[in-house]
Amino acid sequence: MKRLTVIMLLALASLIAVARPAEVVRIETAGATAAWTPLVPHDALILNVSLPSGDVVQARFKEGTEPHFTVFEEGLHTWEILVAPRIDEGTRALLADAREQNDEALGRRILEAAGICAEGQTASGAFTVLGGTIIAADGMAHEPGAGDDSEAPGDAGRAAPLTGDLTVRNSLCVGGDCADYENYGYDTFRLKENNLRIHFDDTSSTGSFPYNDWRITINDSADGGANYFSIDDATGGRVPFKIEAGARSNALYVDNGGSYARIGINTASPSEELDISKDDSPTIRLHQDGSWYPLYNWDILGNEANFMIRDTTNSSSFAFRIRPGCATNTLTLSNSRVGMGTWEPAYSLDVYGTSDRTIAARHSAGATAGLVGASGAARIGSLSNHNTEFMANGTTYATLSSGGNFGIGTAAPAQLLDVGGDVDGAVRITTVADGYWDLYSDAGAFALSKDGAADPLLALDGGGHLTVQGVLTQGSSRAIKKDFVSLDGCTLLDRLSELTVLEWSYIHDATGSRHVSPMAEDFHALFGLGADARHLAPSDVAGVALAAAKELAVQNTELRAENEVLNARLAALETAVAALQQAAE
Repeated sequence: MKRLTVIMLLALASLIAVARPAEVVRIETAGATAAWTPLVPHDALILNVSLPSGDVVQARFKEGTEPHFTVFEEGLHTWEILVAPRIDEGTRALLADAREQNDEALGRRILEAAGICAEGQTASGAFTVLGGTIIAADGMAHEPGAGDDSEAPGDAGRAAPLTGDLTVRNSLCVGGDCADYENYGYDTFRLKENNLRIHFDDTSSTGSFPYNDWRITINDSADGGANYFSIDDATGGRVPFKIEAGARSNALYVDNGGSYARIGINTASPSEELDISKDDSPTIRLHQDGSWYPLYNWDILGNEANFMIRDTTNSSSFAFRIRPGCATNTLTLSNSRVGMGTWEPAYSLDVYGTSDRTIAARHSAGATAGLVGASGAARIGSLSNHNTEFMANGTTYATLSSGGNFGIGTAAPAQLLDVGGDVDGAVRITTVADGYWDLYSDAGAFALSKDGAADPLLALDGGGHLTVQGVLTQGSSRAIKKDFVSLDGCTLLDRLSELTVLEWSYIHDATGSRHVSPMAEDFHALFGLGADARHLAPSDVAGVALAAAKELAVQNTELRAENEVLNARLAALETAVAALQQAAE
């Protein structure tokens, strides 16, 4: 068995080698501080340190500042350095345009045209902290072992190569620490020494045959380094796959899944294509590493309280949440349309339901604006005890007060309709066939004009004066009247003789204009006409005047008839007197 072990060790010796990729940084430690010296040109270096507690510390160091980290936890620390390359301003502007277009492929082409590797350069490693001191780091204090023959002079200690096929029955141990009589248990093949590597060296060199070399690495070779299993791209100097010692069972589980493979993270029974299991809020981190675009992190996570998207870089604010129990089609995005309660939104924002639906905009310490779709009406306005303002181009032009008053040109309407502002044509009424009418304030008067005429057709000033450019016509048809009563002309004339008619001016008339009329109180007391004792209706005054004129006409006719009789009698008397005088002579 001993001889067989030696033979296999010699047969595999040519496969065990350590490729050393180009270095990006060199790490040095002093006490509790680790520092990384950059070995490549860069604009900045991004340092990520994973702590024993599971937290990750991130920092960005501009060119000229050496990355460094002071430990504050005991145990194994893993670190990663990302190189942000030097990018000129022109290239940065092109990258910004590509980001604006959300075109990742364009961004990569821009980087390639500038001679910048789009994949970026990285370096990683680990160190252990014991008693507050970093005791070792990658690339330092490597433990020598039988597996490291890089210092062997010439062919010293080497056996002749073994040619031909080799069959080993039972078990095989390879390594400098294999015992003469190894207890294999159920192991068929065992590697045993202090530096374990399996190197796959593809010697293809012609045509387009693949030639990449690979390596399986077991643990760091540095004192205080990390324990892990990794698959290394030996040719490219990359480590695309690594499993740390202590990873929980089923940390990564690939299930046959029937028709489709299922991947489980922390579970041996994945139920979907990707199943992430955790005791509290399983999370997916989307990490933009800051190589050429700014460092930024987003998290997608869920638990029994909600499903969330977390803006981790921005104070871990939760930009999006879904609570459990949401109905089907609570939110739908379709063809640049947003639906709420519907799978097929018909409008840019479509809120659908079988009962009233309300869209509200709420201020935490102020008003709530609402748009309500009800079965019989559409409602818009304030859902709180606040005014509703109507704006154009950011300026408020109309206000509906919380009390129901509507104001145009005023923020505090005092009436059901309150039109403010010192502008002509404040209210315009337009008809297709007849032009338009304007209601406005003109030199302190309420005015009405037609089709923009300079002079109003009607103006009512603050003194109560109404001026019209035309005839004022009142309705007086028999068809609109009732309770007809005949007037006694004589009585009317008697009352009219008692009515005082004066010349006067209105108290509020600044012009001092003179007028003639009876007082409303006197007129109402004598005739009992009109709405009250403070106002006169022109038709009442005219009616009394017409009735009086009519009675005077009747009396005048009677007087004429009486006068004719008296004139006839006088003529007869004059004739008789003349006859007597003549007879006397």
